[in-house]
Amino acid sequence: MSTERLYDLGFINQVAKGNQALQERLCRSFVSSANGGLEELHQALAENNLENIGKAAHKLKSTIEAMRVIEGTRLIKLIEKSARLNVNVEAIPEMIHDATTIIRETVTQLQTDLQLQ
Repeated sequence: MSTERLYDLGFINQVAKGNQALQERLCRSFVSSANGGLEELHQALAENNLENIGKAAHKLKSTIEAMRVIEGTRLIKLIEKSARLNVNVEAIPEMIHDATTIIRETVTQLQTDLQLQ
């Protein structure tokens, strides 16, 4: 497991303006949204539904962008574009796998670092 942080709380800190309770709520919201978004993405993949893959990726995009998950954001944008334009479709399952790994590791890091349950 890498010690490099996959996320950056800069945006969250800017929004929270020193309010620790708000920062924690925003981080918990990220965890919930990320987990829910991944479920939607995997469900759409299981159904081989490109439209829903694109929609799920779009919803996940803003969630992970707010936490500045750089590589995860890059992959999610690529998944969304591929699904919506019906290009590079054969690579979507691997991209989803890679994005899932990054996002889940980010959630784990965040929960550990901030002692979220």
